Amino acid sequence: MRKGGERVEHRITDIHCPQCGAPADFDIVRQMYVCGHCGGTVGISEAQKEKQGFRKLQREKLKNSVKKYRLFSTSCSGCGAEVVFEENEALSGCPFCGRSLVRTDYLSSKNMPESVIPFGITQKEACERLEDWCRKNRGKQEAKQLLPLISELKGFYLPYEMVRGPVHMRASRMDAESVYRCEGFMENAFVNCSKQLDNLLLDGMEPFDMDGLTEFEFGYVAGHHVKTPDINGKDLEQRICQEVEECYTPAVRKTLETKAVSIKASAESAITMPVLLPVYYICKGDLMSGQRPDGQSQRPRA
Repeated sequence: MRKGGERVEHRITDIHCPQCGAPADFDIVRQMYVCGHCGGTVGISEAQKEKQGFRKLQREKLKNSVKKYRLFSTSCSGCGAEVVFEENEALSGCPFCGRSLVRTDYLSSKNMPESVIPFGITQKEACERLEDWCRKNRGKQEAKQLLPLISELKGFYLPYEMVRGPVHMRASRMDAESVYRCEGFMENAFVNCSKQLDNLLLDGMEPFDMDGLTEFEFGYVAGHHVKTPDINGKDLEQRICQEVEECYTPAVRKTLETKAVSIKASAESAITMPVLLPVYYICKGDLMSGQRPDGQSQRPRA
């Protein structure tokens, strides 16, 4: 499609104008999506229905395609993590806690995400780039720790919930009774859906390349480990609200001219979508290190 003479690339996260089909941007003041091409509008509820329709079609697609793949889910008896692997892949231990793994039933398609960012480099390329980083930073303690562990680097698809859309907050100073209503918009925020993974390390791996986001297909996980979500809906909702609150805290502090602020967020108007994000990951004893699929290394955490 063309907009003003230029080609418009449609993304999975776009909300489309019902009149011309062009992507619509959210107007915080009017609290609706507005098309910059023809001026058409899309309400929050209509936008959510559009994505619900996409999710229904995607689930049906996965349900039909899962029959083509023999994927198993392995459950760790130690930490409870579940890892997806192909039928002929032998796993001797959980990559998250080191315990032995027990093979369970076939993975149900309802547990799988709707979108994925595929790996951009191979495991060999990731190891080469991590080794290069270690040698360039040989004076750092973390480089000395990582260098002998490079062979332990493995590719994982990690579970996230992507949040995009309007959010509402109630903010107040802790030394006053006045409460202010704030409106905002989350642009593709990622919320970790695993209990075992370190949030600070995962946050350090962002931002991911959103241009690579595509509809999930089982072919993407072939040959890779996949961590499935293990938090319930209530915990996920709390994590999403916490992400919103942390994102807007600096702006609220600046506006209210104090660091002592309280923020209560609601993301019920936003659109959420389960996604898999690619990470090369080392977990060895007390040392964890991550690397984005573009090869950029992250500082390890002990």
